Amino acid sequence: PPTLTATLSANPNYSSTGSLDDVALTAHVSGTATGDITYEFKCKEADAYGSPITNANPNYTWGILCDYPDTGSNESYAPRVRVTRGGITVTPFTSVTVDQPSVPGGFTLKVSPFGLGDFKSAIQLKSGELFDIKWTTEALKTAGFTCSALATVMPWGDWTTTAVQANESDGQITGMPTTGVGGVTTGTYTFTITCTKGAVEQIRTADIQIKKATIIET
Repeated sequence: PPTLTATLSANPNYSSTGSLDDVALTAHVSGTATGDITYEFKCKEADAYGSPITNANPNYTWGILCDYPDTGSNESYAPRVRVTRGGITVTPFTSVTVDQPSVPGGFTLKVSPFGLGDFKSAIQLKSGELFDIKWTTEALKTAGFTCSALATVMPWGDWTTTAVQANESDGQITGMPTTGVGGVTTGTYTFTITCTKGAVEQIRTADIQIKKATIIET
């Protein structure tokens, strides 16, 4: 009896960035069956087959490209083709893998009272005191993440501008929260760096609690 064998390939078939677009599916047909070949493709196992395409080409690439969007988690897909020739039908599939970006370590954002070098995620200061703030984003930047900065003290010196530039390298600056009438406003101020790549988001924060300075009456 006649035979029909078919395989399916996907190009590209792997992504480590959370999504994969413009994937071409190609069917390869062999065996002793003769006559025209009918192809029906689908990008995912759960999809319906596309419209039939009939020709004599034993190595046929589907004219529709497949897209696999970012779902926020690692995913594996099984595109499939239904091949019919000489009354015989086979349905080979292949594998497409979409992984989320790996997240390197070493991403920190910490503060210290000015000049002490005692960096923590939160500190307390008296009104008018300076602090040092430092961050490490270089490993994330190298891995393709994009980082941005935000401070609840607005405006506050060059923090936002400088921290955005820290996307190029690690850094440290010295500053003091916004001064208003009668000195620095009391309260807790939060400094934030957010680094993203696809659906992967990494956030670090540093808090500075400002208390009123001690007033000595004379």
